[in-house]
Amino acid sequence: MDLMANMSSAMEHMSSKTNQRVFDHILVWGTRLVTFLVPLFFLATTFEPFEFNKQLVLLALTSILFALWVVRVVTGRGTTWLKSPLNYLVLAWFVVYVVSTVISVDPITSILGFYGRFNGGLASILSYVLYYLLVRESVKDDQSFKWLLSAWISALGLGALILGLQLLGVRLFGGLDFAQGASFSPLGRSLNAVVLALTSMAPLALFLSRQSKSMVVRTLSLIAYLVVLAIVFMVDYQLGWVGLIVGSVVWLGLIFWRNEAVGFKWTILPSLALLLALVAWPLVTTQFTGLQVPAEVNLSMKASFEIAAQNAKASPILGSGPETFIYGFSKFRPENFNDSDFWAYRFDKAASELAQTLGTVGCLGLAVYVALLLFGLYLAWRVLKQSSHEHWYLAGAVVASYVVLVVGNVFYFTNTILALALWLNLGLLTVLAAKNSRQISLQHSPRASFLFSFGLAIVVLLAIVICFGVGRVFMADVAYAKAQSLATRLNTLDQAQASFAKAVSLNPYRDTYRIGLAQVYLAMANREANKPAPKDETARKAQVDLLQQQIRFSIDAANSATNLAPESVANWEALGSIYRGTALFARDAEEWVIKSFSKAISLEDKNPALHTELGKAYLVSASRRKASLGEAEAAVKTKLQTEITDLTAKALEKFDQAIKLKANYTPAHFNQALAYEVQDKFDEAIKKLESMKVFNPRDIDVLFELGSLYFNKADYSKAEVAFKNIVSLVPNHAQAHYRLSLVYQKLNDKVKAIQQLEKVLELQPTNQDIKKELDSLRAAVNEPAPAAGDTAPKK
Repeated sequence: MDLMANMSSAMEHMSSKTNQRVFDHILVWGTRLVTFLVPLFFLATTFEPFEFNKQLVLLALTSILFALWVVRVVTGRGTTWLKSPLNYLVLAWFVVYVVSTVISVDPITSILGFYGRFNGGLASILSYVLYYLLVRESVKDDQSFKWLLSAWISALGLGALILGLQLLGVRLFGGLDFAQGASFSPLGRSLNAVVLALTSMAPLALFLSRQSKSMVVRTLSLIAYLVVLAIVFMVDYQLGWVGLIVGSVVWLGLIFWRNEAVGFKWTILPSLALLLALVAWPLVTTQFTGLQVPAEVNLSMKASFEIAAQNAKASPILGSGPETFIYGFSKFRPENFNDSDFWAYRFDKAASELAQTLGTVGCLGLAVYVALLLFGLYLAWRVLKQSSHEHWYLAGAVVASYVVLVVGNVFYFTNTILALALWLNLGLLTVLAAKNSRQISLQHSPRASFLFSFGLAIVVLLAIVICFGVGRVFMADVAYAKAQSLATRLNTLDQAQASFAKAVSLNPYRDTYRIGLAQVYLAMANREANKPAPKDETARKAQVDLLQQQIRFSIDAANSATNLAPESVANWEALGSIYRGTALFARDAEEWVIKSFSKAISLEDKNPALHTELGKAYLVSASRRKASLGEAEAAVKTKLQTEITDLTAKALEKFDQAIKLKANYTPAHFNQALAYEVQDKFDEAIKKLESMKVFNPRDIDVLFELGSLYFNKADYSKAEVAFKNIVSLVPNHAQAHYRLSLVYQKLNDKVKAIQQLEKVLELQPTNQDIKKELDSLRAAVNEPAPAAGDTAPKK
């Protein structure tokens, strides 16, 4: 019996060992797959092809692999855990993000990431923490270390090669519209981030090009290094030169510090890179290559830290929440920002990851993040201090790569590829610096066994939930991208509405989807309103009911977006625009237009466009009251006149505020002239428009309004000049031709008046009113009408 029991125990032990080896292989190769796949992964079916898909793949794969690691620990009744203080800093960093997300001004954005960027939300932070743990667990020896580096260098090298070919005019993805630009690379849309990631990879490629036992790996690594040099030279971005200089200086400095004879094999390439950077950085290398590289628009470093500091002052400990920098930007944007060429942009990212962290996760978040980066440098120093370390050159390459990324955090914000590079290097440094490990046994500790078993159930459940959620989020964005395409054509608005509704149903937490749904409902309402009214009373009522339903759905969808993200200026701006679009059909729409833009201004009071939009809302309301003034009774007329005066004064106040914020903001000046017109101050309106005409003599709106005012003041010669200027600039401007006809009628030149009306009829052949007016003028000069079927007069 004892023999049988021992044999059974031995077989069980062998089976357990086999299972452990299987799990180990899955974890090791799974981590390599993540390292290789995520940088290169993109899809054309979603609205944003790069970051969105990289984030989803990273989150899904790391969740699955981490769940498998927990299964391995439980089934193997224990594991070995590398001891490092960095583990506690990583945990503290994650906890800070969790708490900051809970109290965030926009928890949904803080979880999912800002739409269009996606990186930096709690979901992506979770995936980076899991990736860091997987890197630690998958690197057990020299071979696995080099395999992981090979996966990373292969991915970035391939991405760099594709970018290089794109820059040279070779289009590898001809069927994809977004891949036709010279700067396309599967590594990401931001070329700054791409060159920074490539320069951080260069020291690692240098190591494998000299140290790998495989000739193929050495050759490919050398090619990757040289391609990086070529990319930095062709792109000529400042961050590329910074990364190249920092990586080369650190590597050469470490070689000098080691003070041993290494020959040229470790120094020739970094010396060449350093020399290239020092010589080429002051030059504009694109003048030599003739390449057209797109400029990347980012917030200035000074403005980034100023806004971050103001936002941190308002929420000092934990900030406004991960990925909510755009809200701080709206509140604290400098007034002189309106003098820049990019004043209309709303920047959702600071120029520096440190400023981004300070503004969104507060002083505590910045302190933990900086401590994490600094401790990584401490690990680097500790590894290199061991001068007899058998992997010293490997450690030197990892350290050089890590220092480039730390510097990059100061001068740029992170996206998926940069964050992945950072956590890969931190994981590798932890492995290199680990002096001892802790054996966790579940066999002798019932409590530990219980906790891991209970944790296994939770982790597996969470992994399933995450994968299910990733699938829904992906399908929602596919539907949203399809809807955006369909919404550009009137005949596919119904399909667009269905796709928007599907996106909202699959992912009800994205306010962007709801705004899109609201806009397509409004477009459908406008399409319905432009249809001829049916003669049948029942059909006419059905048309009105449908129109009202579409308007209601549009408003409800936009309102639901503001409920999801009440601090979003863009949502309130969109809601105001939608209410304004329904003003012809809804009586109380004007009031809600004013409320919506007022709310937007309370969130972004230094934006001249918002003040102008609110002023226009006041002005439209005043103009409508003035239009109904003539038919009103005496008592009502007095009330209307008071309201007109009050609303016009409010409109002028808003236009004045917009001009104070941006002196050359043309819409504010133009609407100011319209407000003077409502006040019957025609001379002031003309003076304002004439001053605008001096600066922009080709502004059609200014010319048309100026011509109309001249006409109303019976200054027909000036009106003629104004309208003739319009038709010379826009020959098919029907309204200008019609106004010219009226001018000529006043000047008693009926022949020219007829010619202008004939031009209007060419442009609007079904306009019965123009036909009647033209027939009346022809009768007055005894000119016969054209033959039936003619659409133009006989010359």
